Order: sequence, then structure tokens, then C-alpha cells
Amino acid sequence: MRYTIGNYEIRLRKRTEQPPYIKYGIPIAALAGSVVVAMVVMEAIGTNSIAAMYTLVTRILSPGGMAEIIVRMIPLLLAGLAVYIPMRAGLWNIGAGAGIYGGGITAAAIGIYAPLPGPLLIIAIILGSAIVGGLLLFIPGYLRARWDINEILTSLLLTFGMIQLNEYAILLMPAEDVTHSSASLQAGAIFPRLPGTRIHIGVALAVLSFVVVYAMMNRSKFGYEIKMFGSNATAASHAGISKYKVVIGTFVIGGILSGLAGGAEVAGIHGRLVPEFSPGYGFTAIAIALIGMRGEFKVLAATFLFAAVYIGVASIELTHAVPFALVDVFEAVVILFFVAGEAIRQFELDIKPVQDVDDTEAVPA
Repeated sequence: MRYTIGNYEIRLRKRTEQPPYIKYGIPIAALAGSVVVAMVVMEAIGTNSIAAMYTLVTRILSPGGMAEIIVRMIPLLLAGLAVYIPMRAGLWNIGAGAGIYGGGITAAAIGIYAPLPGPLLIIAIILGSAIVGGLLLFIPGYLRARWDINEILTSLLLTFGMIQLNEYAILLMPAEDVTHSSASLQAGAIFPRLPGTRIHIGVALAVLSFVVVYAMMNRSKFGYEIKMFGSNATAASHAGISKYKVVIGTFVIGGILSGLAGGAEVAGIHGRLVPEFSPGYGFTAIAIALIGMRGEFKVLAATFLFAAVYIGVASIELTHAVPFALVDVFEAVVILFFVAGEAIRQFELDIKPVQDVDDTEAVPA
């Protein structure tokens, strides 16, 4: 691309290669810039930013902090992959939250009502939450593939609808005495935990899902089709790749993963259905997928980053009177810096005086 501003010509050209200082320095600079902005915000609200950051880092590096980060990574990784897979096909899945709430409602219903022994109850929760999540996200996928209806709008509306359905489901289920939540799940429906921690078997689901997604995206024909469709949908269609298969398939897989996230959160953490049991996981998943859009391990790294931010900010909220809204500020800044950094990694800027450009490119008579 070429632009002329005053006496200067500006060219934006795709890099043919990335120097090491660009490839590795930009992500580090983006993270450092995000931290600096967060510290400025803390100083602006009257908080000692250095003391707060020290508290954040020590909490993250402590054994208890690392255990909580792993707990937080379970739903974030599943939801992040749910957004990442359609994104590689050039699609926007804003409905990870819908899958999370659908999976959570299903887990609660099975955990309260199903007359099954413990192991079968857990298996039923896992399968049920995955199936319901897949069915929910089939809707925006089918609407996009069949009638080209914008998937951002349909998946976003589906998310808002499922949040309200979660509130209604709590009212329909047996309730606790004074709290606005459902009754506790049967004892056999609660996911087992590692002793002394809140780490539950959902971590195995997250790890297995990551391995399966990595294998699918890098070792299967369907993964190749997803990437090709995302690069050029028209060329992919001419090459015989089914639009229905890619669009609906990626959304259904995303629904399965986000449904698992919701089921694991209800059966592994809360043990009952509660309002807003997903504190913005579906929207955080979009940030995770954006940062990790070039690979599954980048998604994993972004998941760790946001989980650490959640846990770290929660600790300084208690000790330094920092509002938890700082998570949203940090999240927005991280996205801004990383997206800008990705642009710098992919393109280089060349600025020259117009006269110099004309002299350089002039063709001798």
C-alpha cells in the first residue's frame, strides 16, 4: 500500500523476513507496555503501583497462586480454543459465552436430577455439556453457511439469550434457602479435586482438548481446509472445500469446547448453578484468540497471561483497594498492544521524500 502525505510517500509492505529483535522483541514490548499503562492507571487512582505490582507478582509466583491460575486456565483455554478455531477459518465466534452457559445449565440439571452413580454422573455431565454447547453454536454456524447471516450478530445475541436463560434455569431448579442459586449438585456429580487445591479433573479435559485441537489443525485434512478457507474462501470453494463443512464444523467444535468449559466450571468449582458463573470468560476468549491467532501454543500462552492477570488483580484488589475493573483495562490494553505489535511484525513502514522516490523509480529515456 502506498500513501502520499505532503512531500513524503509512505509505503506499507509485507515483511519477507522477521529479524529476531522484531520476532521476539515485539511481544515482550507489548507486554511491558501493557504493564506500564496499568501502573499509570493505578497511580491515577491513588494506588502505589510498584507495591501493587510486587503483590501481583508474588501472588502469581506463589504455589497457591499457580494453583489458582491453573484453575482459571481451564475455562479460559477451552473457550479460547472455541474462538480460535473459527477464527482460523476467517470467522468470528462471539458465542463462546453461549456455549459456557449452555454447558453449565446442562451440568447443573444432570447433577441435580440424574439418578446415576458417581462415575456415570460425571461422564454424563461431560458429554451432556459438550453436546448442548455444540448444538447451540450450530445455530450461528448454519445461519452463516446457509444464508450468509453475519455470525458476529447471531452468536452475540445467542450469548445474551443464554445468560438470561441461566437466570431462569436457577428459578426452575430446586433452590438454596436464602441464596439466589440452585441446590447443590449430588455429591457424585462434583468433579474430584487435587487434595488441598481447587484443581479439578477439568484440567484433564482442557489438556486433552488442546492436544486434539493441535493435532486437528496441524495433522488433519480438516485442519488444512480450515486454514485454506480462512486464507481465501473463494479459492477454497473452487478447490472443492465445502463451505458448510468448514463453517458449521468450526462452530460446532467451538460449541463443544465452550460447553465443556461451562460444565467444568459448574461441576468443578461452584457445585451448583449460580448467576453469572462465567465472569466474562466468553469475551476474554476473544482476546486470547486474537493474541494467539497464529498458533495453538500462542493461545496457551495468552490463556496463562489472562489467568495470571485475573489472579494477580484479585490479590491487589484486596490489599491495595484497586477496583477489579482494572482487569478490563489491562485486557483492553493488552489487546491493543498485541494487535499493534502483530501489525509491526507482519509489515514494515518505508517513508521517503516524494522527490527521492521519483528519482529512484524514474525510468531512463
